[in-house]
Amino acid sequence: MESAFKFCIFDDIGEQHGKGRVMLEKDLIPGEDERGMVDRIAALVAQKLSQSSENSQPDYEERKSKDYTKKNSPILSDSKEAALIIKSAEFRERERLKRQIVRIAQRLEFTVEFAVSLAGKAIVDIALKRENATVACFMFNCGRLSCEPSTINLCVHSGFNRMLICTPGKVSTDEIYSYLPVNTINISIVSLDGLPDYLNNIGFENLRTENVFKGRKVIVEYTRISNEDAQVKSNAIIRILSKAQLK
Repeated sequence: MESAFKFCIFDDIGEQHGKGRVMLEKDLIPGEDERGMVDRIAALVAQKLSQSSENSQPDYEERKSKDYTKKNSPILSDSKEAALIIKSAEFRERERLKRQIVRIAQRLEFTVEFAVSLAGKAIVDIALKRENATVACFMFNCGRLSCEPSTINLCVHSGFNRMLICTPGKVSTDEIYSYLPVNTINISIVSLDGLPDYLNNIGFENLRTENVFKGRKVIVEYTRISNEDAQVKSNAIIRILSKAQLK
């Protein structure tokens, strides 16, 4: 199902000029992120407004003198409705991103906990844990960071090994860092496409056992891998054995 934003266009004194619907997946052009799409649409709207005939519009001073602050003003009503529509669309997009993150993490054998409280007030969107690794995961979409900047710093002192900001697609890291405290360190910014590789590189604990067998000390070292990696390796071994039997 394609996600979409409904929007209304208003000028600087509150007069509505149009409304429409933007299909994110369909309307994005190659190499363009959500913010780029919004900027492009805004530029097109501004161009159309500037090309409108002055004769087809009421005099600017006359429109400006009108009272647009009346309680039952249809313009203000439409403006509030547009704001609610956009807010609702942003919420749905964020929840959609959250579900995708959870599916990827669970497939890689992470346990998932939602809305983890820090210091009794700050909230971590998603806390991921596998073996001794703990990851505080936040989201950045629709041009917004899902937490207060101070929450990022709290994570450093709350036992998390790693901090992650996940985006639905390509986003300028400079834009994200502009929302963070200046001294923020040890935080990764990863798109949804790169999340499996990022999480998979958080290794399982290396294990080591020692035993004495017939007077000799035997040391065994091994590293656990995920079920997904184990299946890949198993399939590779089966293919090798099958080829060997055919020779």
